[in-house]
Amino acid sequence: MDNEALIKSLDTDFWERAALRPKQDGIIELARELHDYILDVLRERIDDVQERGKAEGIAYISGGREVLLVNIGMRFLRIYVHPAAGAAFAPDEIFAVERFNLWESSFRKTTGKYVGMTVWVSEKEHLAAMKGIVDRIRVVEALG
Repeated sequence: MDNEALIKSLDTDFWERAALRPKQDGIIELARELHDYILDVLRERIDDVQERGKAEGIAYISGGREVLLVNIGMRFLRIYVHPAAGAAFAPDEIFAVERFNLWESSFRKTTGKYVGMTVWVSEKEHLAAMKGIVDRIRVVEALG
């Protein structure tokens, strides 16, 4: 799907519905900024963007598989980085976000790294770390 079509895939109605539920100030703006960044950085890789739930989630699809899922919660964004994204995370890494969880089931003995994680973002300051994680997806895919 071309970038123009991806940008239009989440229409104004989606963002209006997302804003209807009570949310901490700035959560919708964080979601929009992260969404725009993901599309900008991963535009060559993302085939489709799909709404999940009733304006509560955005799924980013590549090669028929979900690579990222951004859930818009009341107090934070919860981002799932799926193994299909191709990023790897060392067990001792620290990320400047609200919190994060490396998925035990995604540990690869061959590399000693995790390939799946959940990240919670609640403040604008957390976006830099989340963007760094998105950048890893791009670099890994470009090398692969």
